[in-house]
Amino acid sequence: MDKIQIYTNDNLEFRQYYRCNTTNMDDHFFLCCNADFRIYLSNIHYLIDKQFCTSHDHTAAFIQAYDKLSIYLNKELGKLYTKFRESEILEMEENIINSKLFWSESKIALIELIYAIYSTGAVNHGVTDIKVLKEVFEKIFHIELGDLYHSFAEMRMRKKDRTIGKTSLILN
Repeated sequence: MDKIQIYTNDNLEFRQYYRCNTTNMDDHFFLCCNADFRIYLSNIHYLIDKQFCTSHDHTAAFIQAYDKLSIYLNKELGKLYTKFRESEILEMEENIINSKLFWSESKIALIELIYAIYSTGAVNHGVTDIKVLKEVFEKIFHIELGDLYHSFAEMRMRKKDRTIGKTSLILN
């Protein structure tokens, strides 16, 4: 990739001309025996066989080849990166499963924490499912939380009952 970048930088003006599909300089670049030596030449073949090669046909071929090679290399690097990320994620999951972290408070306390994180949108900018958060915390802390929604509903009812009771005491 570095060599491709160096070649691209060395031939930047011609590459831009070639990429724009302009034709106003084609007679200087692509006609035999019509080279302008003030224009950068990288094609040694032109100097050897002037009746067959033009001054920039070799450069144009390299631009096309390097473009295709860059696409291929980037695709392959992407695959390697994805494999690396997948193995890294699997390793992290294995570390979590084998960790010695255990939740030492009540299940309700953990459920409240999960709902607090979910309701503030603190994970993935709020674009995540609460079930996913529950599963992650269950794995991290080696705990089964059961039906999250049912537990949260019971918790809200208990708190509502406590609030109603306190209000009625104050009013009496």
